[in-house]
Amino acid sequence: MTELAFKLALLFLLLFRLFVELLSPNEDCGLGTPNVISKVEPL
Repeated sequence: MTELAFKLALLFLLLFRLFVELLSPNEDCGLGTPNVISKVEPL
């Protein structure tokens, strides 16, 4: 169960990152999107 939860968490992070990038393709949206992407990317 732990391994499944870990894979689901990684999948959720990837989907969240894609969702954020789709919502704001421009970096100057003012929503702090580049910060979120840079925080998630190292994983």
